Amino acid sequence: MASVREVLFALQDMHYVSGRCVLTEITSGTTSKVFFIDDFDKKYILKLNPPLSIQSESQFLKRYQQIESFPECIATDDTTYILMEHMKGSMLYEQYSKLKILDKINFMNQYEYSDNRVGYINDLKPDFKIFLKDELALERLVIDDYFDSEALFEALDTVALPEETPKYVHGDFGYHNFIMQKEVLSVIDPTPMQNLILYELLFLYCSSPYDINEETLRAYYDYYLKFSWIDYKDFLIYARIIMALRLSTSTRHHPEDTTQYVVLLNELF
Repeated sequence: MASVREVLFALQDMHYVSGRCVLTEITSGTTSKVFFIDDFDKKYILKLNPPLSIQSESQFLKRYQQIESFPECIATDDTTYILMEHMKGSMLYEQYSKLKILDKINFMNQYEYSDNRVGYINDLKPDFKIFLKDELALERLVIDDYFDSEALFEALDTVALPEETPKYVHGDFGYHNFIMQKEVLSVIDPTPMQNLILYELLFLYCSSPYDINEETLRAYYDYYLKFSWIDYKDFLIYARIIMALRLSTSTRHHPEDTTQYVVLLNELF
């Protein structure tokens, strides 16, 4: 991976940023780094990642450049970095209404069709049920500490495959990636996938354990019917599976939410 110094010099040579810009590191991982660039009246986000991550994210942002809720891709070399628009606002708090958020995601009707495979761009599965089965298998040991994963596998075996055709979706479409500025929603950090609106919508619904109840669940079902038909009983099965996957994720990243997910899994479905 190129150093941030090399990338910054390259961006200055191409006149994307000035030589007097201020660079602040936001996050840093084993293979990724994210920086905030303050260049007088211009603000940017600079991401350094491995090539596959850079390629998939930059392609997603370019594909949906007409969707104002996603950051604009300003510049990329498709292998090392992405320079993108800085989205103004604050991270959405977990208790924000699940019903109000539905009014802000109508851009999903602009998602483009993919082929019939489902999953992460570098790990596509033949269909949605196989994708979920593999995801459950990866998380099974964790889920079993809180819930009977075998019941989830059995339900997945019997539920009907959704009629919906896969699309190119955000893939990490949850409260943790939502920014709000004066009730205008921005969505950051895609993990691009070929998947169903069904998955994108239920991932959002389960991304926070708050405001999950029969009323909001029915509202999300009604919202999904704008895109494709599914029986409500099948919708509930898929919601329970995706919530179980979110439960597993919460044990690693938001352990304070785990108990609430366990209660919901046992009482709501």
